[in-house]
Amino acid sequence: MTAAHGPDVLLYNPLSGHGHLDSWLAMFVRLLLQRGHGVQVLTPGPQALLDRLAQDGLKRHSALRLLDWDAARENPSRVRRLLKTCRTAAENYHQRTPASIPTPEMSPVRRLKKRLLQGVVPPVYGLVAPWLPPRSAWDALPPYDAQDVAAGLLDPAQAAWRIAAAVASAPRPPALVCVMYMDMFSLSPARWQAWEQLCPLSWTGVRFVPSAPERLEPYYSLQSLRGMCLLDERERDAYAAALPGLDFALLPDTTFSSLPEVEPPLVATIRARARGRRVVFLGGSIGGQKNLARWEGLIRRADPARWFFVMVGEVHAHSLNAEEAAALERLTTAPPEHFLAHAAYLDDERDFNAVIAASSVIFAVYKRFAISSNMPGKAAALERPILAASGFLMGDRVTRYGIGRAVPEDDEAAMLAALEDLAAHPVPPARFAAYRADFSQDRLADVLTAHVRQCLE
Repeated sequence: MTAAHGPDVLLYNPLSGHGHLDSWLAMFVRLLLQRGHGVQVLTPGPQALLDRLAQDGLKRHSALRLLDWDAARENPSRVRRLLKTCRTAAENYHQRTPASIPTPEMSPVRRLKKRLLQGVVPPVYGLVAPWLPPRSAWDALPPYDAQDVAAGLLDPAQAAWRIAAAVASAPRPPALVCVMYMDMFSLSPARWQAWEQLCPLSWTGVRFVPSAPERLEPYYSLQSLRGMCLLDERERDAYAAALPGLDFALLPDTTFSSLPEVEPPLVATIRARARGRRVVFLGGSIGGQKNLARWEGLIRRADPARWFFVMVGEVHAHSLNAEEAAALERLTTAPPEHFLAHAAYLDDERDFNAVIAASSVIFAVYKRFAISSNMPGKAAALERPILAASGFLMGDRVTRYGIGRAVPEDDEAAMLAALEDLAAHPVPPARFAAYRADFSQDRLADVLTAHVRQCLE
């Protein structure tokens, strides 16, 4: 392997084993290595990454280093935990926080105890405090907001603490940190300020659904932030105008399109069940955005003698409304003969691609889905026409490049008519080729390396 000559980039992947996250990480690693960068990776799923890199012969690349995800984990003794608890309580009384003040609803004994501690603890703590070791920035943070925990949002402060600990145990620090999925993090201003205290390294990120320049996310106030990668040209232009001091890169929403050497059993099952009928594919993370109520309606409208429908992906039932949940329940408990569901995440994206390659049309008429998607990239790479929702970015791209049809997201009759039209009028190969050229991995590598360079200037 050729030795790396570019600065090291640390790719921080906050979650593994869901959707396209691991594939995007592997793609970024591969492209940066090919462009001569050293790459450090911090991910909870290192094996998922290595399995993907092995397909390209990059598993043991000399410029690749996997950092320790658990470097920040502490395993204090019982005595240390007790001392930490006592110190926190003493600081509460010394600073007269609400936790140290007696209230009327407390029992008389507890109120008396707190009054005694209010008199004794502050002077004692004042004597010993100068001899205590300083608290770490992490220990000094207040608890993470329970509402953000319940919403499944990741804590920026914890991520910064994890990155800082991993970098501290690495042979050398990276020149730039890239956070792969900014959309997963809380937008708490306090937790992002803590990020800068815990991890002052220069960084950038990938944001799929930005808020809007008129209500900027709190991390844009951080001195350590150098830029952001976006996937929508309109959003990129708006943020670049609002924040001219940062570099905003427009990433082409490219995709991984390799096929497995051996046909997966799922594909064999689909072929056997379809028996020559045209196959319509819906796949990915199956949630509220997938428009399941209209998907079910389309299935029941279509002629079972001519059409077969396939749904593949991990189901996120919590994101479905009542109508969508009922549609999914009907499809899975009493499925029509011309429908097949595989409600699980496919670990190997090549298997996912093989299902698309075995299909006739991709269904991507998502509901109120205004952002970019790599599904048109799958369509172009595997030369399968795609059906998308009109009035949104993905539908605009499908129409502009002519790689499928765009229809209203709530019009089942229009969806069926578009399927029939695509069957009668196949998409010319040149249309797919044009899309591939503009959304290629080479193009992504150009944009990504230029962004790294700009962030480091």
